[in-house]
Amino acid sequence: MRFSNPLLFYVALGSVVPCQAAGARIGTLRGGESERELSTPVPPGDSITFVSANDDDTVSVRLRQTFVGGFGTCGSGNTIDQALQVFSVYKDPSTGLPTCVLKRNVDACWDEVKKIACDATTNTATIDLYIRDELFSANFHQVKNPKVGNCLGTGDVLGRTIMVTATFDCLDGGEGPGSICSSTADCSEGLWCAPPSFFMDPPFCKPYAALGQICGGMVAPGMEETCDPVTAFCSTTMSCMGAFDFGGECMAHGGECNSSSDCAENQYCDGVCKPRRALNECCDPVQAPCEVGLICTDVDVFGQVASVCL
Repeated sequence: MRFSNPLLFYVALGSVVPCQAAGARIGTLRGGESERELSTPVPPGDSITFVSANDDDTVSVRLRQTFVGGFGTCGSGNTIDQALQVFSVYKDPSTGLPTCVLKRNVDACWDEVKKIACDATTNTATIDLYIRDELFSANFHQVKNPKVGNCLGTGDVLGRTIMVTATFDCLDGGEGPGSICSSTADCSEGLWCAPPSFFMDPPFCKPYAALGQICGGMVAPGMEETCDPVTAFCSTTMSCMGAFDFGGECMAHGGECNSSSDCAENQYCDGVCKPRRALNECCDPVQAPCEVGLICTDVDVFGQVASVCL
């Protein structure tokens, strides 16, 4: 977790406390109130604390009001011991947009857990907590108005306000090799969710097969190999040879395509650009055409008809 400008936080708070130490009395500030007091200055970490990093790309944090009043007087409902306004600004997990939640007359017993969305670029989650009260200096305690939602109007500056910012690391984007998964989306980059070795075992994250490695085919449970669909495909050029379940080989493709006109001359389109079939390789006149100069021809293979490039 990282705090933004913690030095500025202490400087701003220090501009009030040395002149009016905790316990000092201040004149009437809110209707019917005759005395107010600041709580003892506390580290900013007490206002925003980490709870958990979650697997739904969020971070849970705990918020507290630690500037006005104290635990000895909170819960009484007396506004003397309450901050006038407290609001937080963070990325809403449900919308992915900044949101602002405002509370009024918040005492030191206030304790709330918030879920904040992670930023996909930085893989971090940030929340800003604003505390506004007449106790704070109108000149020294000024912050920029975030202007999110309808929290505090459209003015550029908020007076008598302290802001605490905290940034937390999110979970890495997926689980490592051997981790239990329900789909490939649960696994880290470069891994896929493979079937278990035994029927009662759960699926697990497994690295994709490298280029040139065997893929597909009839293998024992848990031994399956799959190519990374981003860069490769499983080339099964011998799949028509009899009743045997031949495996294939991971080969690089030429990228996504809509038709063969999107591919190089020696390639055809099958969702991605693939090499045309070579001599004696299985083929299909439309789905898997032969190289230029070869013809997809039906031949007898082990008593069955197979189409190969000749």
